[in-house]
Formats: sequence, C-alpha cells, structure tokens
Amino acid sequence: MSKTYISDRIFEDKDFTEEELEVANYDQCTFIRCRFYQVDLSDIGFIECEMKDCDLSNAYLTNTAFRDVQFAQCKMMGLHMEEGNQMGLEMRFDHCILDHTSFFGLKLKKTLFRNCSLKEVDFTEAELGEASFAGSNLEGAKFERTDLRKADFRGAQSYLIDPRENNVQKAKFSKEGLEGLVKSLGVIVE
Repeated sequence: MSKTYISDRIFEDKDFTEEELEVANYDQCTFIRCRFYQVDLSDIGFIECEMKDCDLSNAYLTNTAFRDVQFAQCKMMGLHMEEGNQMGLEMRFDHCILDHTSFFGLKLKKTLFRNCSLKEVDFTEAELGEASFAGSNLEGAKFERTDLRKADFRGAQSYLIDPRENNVQKAKFSKEGLEGLVKSLGVIVE
C-alpha cells in the first residue's frame, strides 16, 4: 500500500500531541510553531520541507525520512536520528537545540549546524566530512571513530575531539578552539 503525498501545505501553530499527523510523505511543506513533543513520527517522510520554531523533542523516529529538510529555531532534544530512514538523508540546522540527540553512525556529509546547541550529542561513527559547526556549542558532545575530514569548527565552542580516535584530516579549527583538539593529548594551551 503506497503512502499519501501531501505537498505544498503550510501547517502553522498545530499541536500534534493532540491532533494526529497523518502517516504520509510531506513534500515541500512548511511547519511553523508546531508541537511534535513525544509524537510518533514513524514511517513519515519529510521531503524538501522547512520546520520553523517547532518542538520535536523526544519524538519517535522509526523509519522517519528527512530528505532535504531545513530546521530553524527548533527544539529537538533527545532524538534518536539513527532510527530514521537513511536513504537520501539530508538536513540543515540553524539556531536549533539538539541537546542529548544521537546521530550514531549517520552519513551527514556537508551538514550545516549553525549556531546550535549540541550539548551531549552523540556523533559516534558518524560521517561528518565537510560539515560546519559555526557558532555551535558542543559541550560534552561525543566524537568516537567519527569522520570529520574537512569539517569546519571555526566559531564552535566547548568541543573535545581526540585526533587519535577521529579522522580530522584537513578539518578547520580557530586558534581559540585548539585546546579542544589537543587537550586529549595532554597538551596545555595558555
């Protein structure tokens, strides 16, 4: 049975904790100030969608597809993004709160995390080549066996990345952020 396609719609000020979101593929839709807190988004597809000022915290994402989705000023805490559909996965985050979210093992090459809160986020085994973390707070973020080739950490704060455990070849760091790169090596920066 094929899914319904819902396209070119604007959903504004909807509380999907009280109102059910149809299991469908949402194509080129915009969601503004919508509440998805702890909502089951399993098997739903978001294709070329925008989410602005939405709360997706603790939503269930089993087989959820995010293909070319832009998130702006969204609260997205405690998500397990790795449970979603990985085919065509592409997202951008601008001024979002993603604390305690897991991106374990995901292919997120060239992903933009601009001015985001990424506290305690799990990037273990993720492919983040050419990703940008400009202006983001990475306090307690977990980087283990993570591909960070050509990633841009200029302007990011509070990260701790062990270059022996992660591929940081040609990654960009500001002078102010070098401590987060060499601290694991026992180097003191003054």
